[in-house]
Amino acid sequence: MLDLHKEFAYAVRREEMREYYEYRKDRHGADEERILKAVLEEYRGHHGPHSPCNSIGWMGIRAETERRFRSFLEQRGIHRPYDLDEPRGVYGADKKA
Repeated sequence: MLDLHKEFAYAVRREEMREYYEYRKDRHGADEERILKAVLEEYRGHHGPHSPCNSIGWMGIRAETERRFRSFLEQRGIHRPYDLDEPRGVYGADKKA
């Protein structure tokens, strides 16, 4: 059966995350762009002026930008509300095989 309490709690967390990301973009989008440019400049300093030239390089740049940007926000008291990676439940776990 569907656990409505867990589903509601998950929906609330998801909405809080949406608000967090919207706030980040609206209030600190320019800061994120500045951080991205710095990370890209560092990366190109190590790997050449035409880097990154593939999706793996861009994934690394975005991951490092996110890490630095989150740190930037946390220093200003803006924290990510939740981690949505936790499981919501295992459906059918109460059923016997």
